[in-house]
Amino acid sequence: MKHLAWSLLTLLFMQLTLSMPAMAQEKKPPFPDEPGRPPMMIGPEMEQVAFRFLETYHPSRADELKRIKMIQPERYRRMIVDIFQRAERLRMFQKEDPERYELEVHQETIDEKTFSLAQAYRNTKDEKEKQNFKQQLESTVSEHFDVREQIKESELKRMESDLQRLKERLKQRKASKSEVVKQRVNQLMTIGSGLEWD
Repeated sequence: MKHLAWSLLTLLFMQLTLSMPAMAQEKKPPFPDEPGRPPMMIGPEMEQVAFRFLETYHPSRADELKRIKMIQPERYRRMIVDIFQRAERLRMFQKEDPERYELEVHQETIDEKTFSLAQAYRNTKDEKEKQNFKQQLESTVSEHFDVREQIKESELKRMESDLQRLKERLKQRKASKSEVVKQRVNQLMTIGSGLEWD
């Protein structure tokens, strides 16, 4: 039982520190352990955005991040980059996809609740309280699972929509091949042209 709780906590903490559910076409920024790529640098603005995000959605973890800054600067840098990217993704969804934004905010809220319950479970000695925290944790993790599945379904719908648009565009281009070829030939014959092919 104790092993299960630790496993859950580890998975949840890794979710915060390592990554957010990634969109299919997104690529993580390079880190030093990727040969030949320099690490992404962080600045005060990026730190402010990351801490604002933590204070809004994960207040129990802001102090932990400050502690990590002092003892593990490279890990701190990676965490700031990751949290900053999560904050920016959330901001993008707020502007472009309000439904997805609500799901992402709900996920962050549930993640914080899960973290707090797991911490409370570990910190109490009373078996009755432990059982209560465990039941709440199971319920919250189940809710978190449901929200994550909704996010995946939302992403799948977006990808299907993108795919349909690409198919339509390809169909249109094939139908007007001769016109596209004539335009391209004209572009290539004009001095200074030749960059617009798509």
